[in-house]
Amino acid sequence: MCEAEYGTPKSKLHWYQFSLRSLLILMTIHGVLCSCLSVGIREWGRVRHARELHERLVKLLRVKGGGVLVQRTFATGETEAQTPSKAMGSSSARGDD
Repeated sequence: MCEAEYGTPKSKLHWYQFSLRSLLILMTIHGVLCSCLSVGIREWGRVRHARELHERLVKLLRVKGGGVLVQRTFATGETEAQTPSKAMGSSSARGDD
């Protein structure tokens, strides 16, 4: 009746149907992914902040005439002592000039 009276075909637009269970599963997956992303970003910011504080402390100690020795302990039990320029790369190599 609709096509005959108006001469236009019915709309081809269809709504997709999904169950409540599908919605809950999708929202749970989305929540887990967002929380993982949040934890990763927070950890990255914490490490970045600690590195910046360490670099500022090293610069301050060098200005005051002090020195810094970095000691790393590996899983094998070996230790390695280096100056910060060797441990973190020289300032010219990082582009801090």
